[in-house]
Amino acid sequence: MIPKSSDFSKWLAFHQADIVLVTVIICIAIISFKIGQLSVLSSSKPPIVIRPPGVQVLQAGIGNVEAVPTRKPVDLRVVVSKNSKNKVYHYSWCSGASRIADKNKVIFNTEREAIAAGYTLAGNCK
Repeated sequence: MIPKSSDFSKWLAFHQADIVLVTVIICIAIISFKIGQLSVLSSSKPPIVIRPPGVQVLQAGIGNVEAVPTRKPVDLRVVVSKNSKNKVYHYSWCSGASRIADKNKVIFNTEREAIAAGYTLAGNCK
């Protein structure tokens, strides 16, 4: 059974908004896909590389990348006071270490040496 042209015209008029919406969605999808293809083809940028903070990248040559740390090495020595009743040690960068008078400072080269001598980490040092 072949539908009459008047029936098709009525159906088309009734669904006109839906047909336009579907057509617009299909066009947007095709355009988005093509733009994505173009951006990949025209992109000659190097890939994005995420590095930890404090690392500077130097170009050593074409295609050769060298990562160089920009932070200064951390002083691993710990400081204790001769007059400490609590037997606590401080890292050299802690505020507690700067409050100890120079004449009362005892410096251990490592944290392990201070622990072996019976000292524990001060609560204000992290």
